Amino acid sequence: MTGRTLGPYRILEKLGAGGMGEVYKARHERLNRFVALKLLPQAKSGDPEMRRRLVHEAQAASALNHPNIITVYDIITEAESGDEFMVLEFIQGRTLVELIPNDGLRVTQALQFATQMADALRAAHQAGIVHRDIKPGNVMVNAAGRVKVLDFGLAKITGAGLISRTDETRIMVRKSNLTADGLIIGTPNYMSPEQAEGKPVDARTDLFSFGAVLYEMLCGRRAFDGDSTLSILTAVVRQEPEPLRSLVRDLPPEIQAIVSRCMRKDPERRFQKSAHLHAALEALARPAGAAAPQQDVEPPSIAVLPFANLSGEKENEYFSDGLAEEVLHSLAHLPGLRVASRMSSFAFRGKPQNIGEVGRALKVTHLLEGAVRRARGRVRVNVQLASAAEGFQLWSDRFDREMTDLFAIQDEIAQAITGVLSVKLTLPSAPRPTRNVDAYNLFLKGRHLLRKFTLEGNAAARDYLAQALELDPAYAPAQAGIALCEMASGVFGWTAPISVIQKCRQTFRDGLQKDERSGDLHWALGTVLAVFDYDWQGAGREYRRALELEPDSPQAHWTYGYYYLRVVGRLDEALEHLRKAVDLDPVTQHYAAALGDLRTHRGEYDLAIGHLQSAIALEPGSYVGHWLLSSAYMAAGMLPEAVDSAECAARLSRRLPLVLGNLGAAHAAAGRERHARRIIAELEQRAQAAYVPPGALARIYAALGDSDNAFAWLEKAIGARDASAVWLPTDPVFVNLRSDPRHKALLRKMNLE
Repeated sequence: MTGRTLGPYRILEKLGAGGMGEVYKARHERLNRFVALKLLPQAKSGDPEMRRRLVHEAQAASALNHPNIITVYDIITEAESGDEFMVLEFIQGRTLVELIPNDGLRVTQALQFATQMADALRAAHQAGIVHRDIKPGNVMVNAAGRVKVLDFGLAKITGAGLISRTDETRIMVRKSNLTADGLIIGTPNYMSPEQAEGKPVDARTDLFSFGAVLYEMLCGRRAFDGDSTLSILTAVVRQEPEPLRSLVRDLPPEIQAIVSRCMRKDPERRFQKSAHLHAALEALARPAGAAAPQQDVEPPSIAVLPFANLSGEKENEYFSDGLAEEVLHSLAHLPGLRVASRMSSFAFRGKPQNIGEVGRALKVTHLLEGAVRRARGRVRVNVQLASAAEGFQLWSDRFDREMTDLFAIQDEIAQAITGVLSVKLTLPSAPRPTRNVDAYNLFLKGRHLLRKFTLEGNAAARDYLAQALELDPAYAPAQAGIALCEMASGVFGWTAPISVIQKCRQTFRDGLQKDERSGDLHWALGTVLAVFDYDWQGAGREYRRALELEPDSPQAHWTYGYYYLRVVGRLDEALEHLRKAVDLDPVTQHYAAALGDLRTHRGEYDLAIGHLQSAIALEPGSYVGHWLLSSAYMAAGMLPEAVDSAECAARLSRRLPLVLGNLGAAHAAAGRERHARRIIAELEQRAQAAYVPPGALARIYAALGDSDNAFAWLEKAIGARDASAVWLPTDPVFVNLRSDPRHKALLRKMNLE
């Protein structure tokens, strides 16, 4: 065949062969372009059925235009011989069969390939085309890492997405270390159970096959194997593959969950759409905080990275952090300059920093780095400003001052930066909250600990802030910080909310009398009015004022969307504001987790799981992402995964009662009533000595189907102003209570009816 000419194409070499055709590399003689030609094998070139299938493959693949799907240029009948052949894009690369080593690919590389494959399936399924033969031999990767899905010879053009059984009994079982004539379509090792049994299949069969391929990419062995076609098909239908976590060292549990979900025997328990699978993979494949590269934009933007502590003592870290924050705060007041939030910037602490990568992740044009040395009453600050795009230094300086000149240092740094960036300097006209350096130092310590969101950190933060207030009774931020400690204690269930509400409310209002333009005080007061007072009108007013004053505050968008708009049923607006919070601060876990939890409450379970897996990747050691992911799994009916995630969250939170409520609910939903009742007993015992949020017990009873006890504990939650009560209107765990008149009665008590 080599050297033969077919139409304008000269055949150069044979690339491969299979039961459905032979593939050759060829060159278009006039255009001097390389292509691939697919011809029927000599022995089958006269078979009308095989000729029909070649045309069918060309029609299926040519209906798609996607960078991860092979391009079909034409199908031609050779004039002299009457042979039909397909003209395809020529790909210089290797199939996954050649690329997957015995111990599997690196996890990051497998995810990269899998994400592209899922996007190809998304495009095919949206066009009404089901591949039906997804396997490593039908996935090629070129030198640049671009994936191409090949061979649509067994594809079905459905329109409606459902495949009938018509004519399937005449198809050959495809080659996979064994070749046999059979009655079932596809490749045995990668078939779905419904495909193996000859049942009607839809696009979800491709997702099962995809899961089997991803399994093999990760561990290097097939999910289903055997000595004969029958033994393989039996394994596909009846057996579960060995868990990946026992085969792949340090495999993130989120990846195991995705693979397991793809390979559910029941199609109803898989991802229901390839778009949802693609979203979940894309979230995992993207490095924490990464964003698409972009050009410098106007106005200029900056991120202030945490200043390095060179003082030799770990405990002085709060001081270097505080100085960086104050510079950030000064810059945030400048017109024409966008400043990345503190939590986004500080997510890069202790990580090797490539200027370009950090700039792209935070979507800024400039980065400020610094180092602080504090000793004998003096402070030395070295700072440098760099261009994120080019990576070179634009300006640097050193400030060596007495500790009493600390505030002047902050102002000088801000002025120097704005000069370099050619932004008109307009420093805040309001006086500094305090001129007492010792009070300021204590405030920095308190704020540093408050942001750890732990019971111990919260208590220590309150002590430092109280000492700062003793030194300067008019220090409003310290007073507001104490109120935030109290509010956090009530929200997370560390103390009875009813005991702190009045103090929080009054402190924030007093603070606003001194500084009405503080966006932080407005959103904090709005949260108190919403979560504790059920004053939705007042809460909305405070949130809107916060956003008017600070439209780029991720905290304001987060609290407004999550604690107000979601609860009052304005879910589309809530989604808009939580997306904005994540866009402004893409590397802070609780914003991404809140967005995922909102997706759960909207019934978008696949998207919720993808968002929450992405949130966990930002901070794997935090319980928040695992806690909310367990709720998403529970709502999606993925009950083993729900229990696993809830147990992980309970461990990381040191068995925080709110988290134990989810663990008990997950056990109950999974039919493990005895485990659920053990959690109830644990919470009731702890309630004898300390406050336990009633909502935690309400969740378990709701999941057990015990509506009387669920309503009784929800009544107590509302009476105690338990923050988890605001989940009542939209949380799927309470869905079975909504038809009961008592549900509306509770909503009326919360001013929601």
